Amino acid sequence: MKKLIFIIITLIKLSANSGALYSYNINNNYELKLYEQVLPSIFGKHCLVFADYKIYNKLKKSKILNLTSKCQDANLLVGYRFDDIDTKCLNKPIFSTTARSYKNQKNSFGAFYWMKGRPQIRFDKCVLDKFDLKLPDNLKEFAR
Repeated sequence: MKKLIFIIITLIKLSANSGALYSYNINNNYELKLYEQVLPSIFGKHCLVFADYKIYNKLKKSKILNLTSKCQDANLLVGYRFDDIDTKCLNKPIFSTTARSYKNQKNSFGAFYWMKGRPQIRFDKCVLDKFDLKLPDNLKEFAR
């Protein structure tokens, strides 16, 4: 009887974990699709993106975004941590991947991050104007 209960509990835990992995894959695909829609709509189809180490692996799966390994060549930076890059690159527009980075980076024109399991997207009107960036109509409601 104890073995049967143990097997049932183990099966329940395994099925719960596989559901979490499935949800994780959906979130990753959702993020990539969002980046593929938002960034080219603001910077054009031929924008070069420099990504920090954490977001780089997600963005390299994209067939739309052009990644560069040199921040000097990039049109924008994507990520949350740019401590070890050239100071010239910090004058480029930044699309943040955390709420803290969005608030603390002076050149962060927008952000996409997860808060309490929900996706959040934000844009800063002042920074958009500073870099002369135009949001498409479907994203203007997220600008503050």
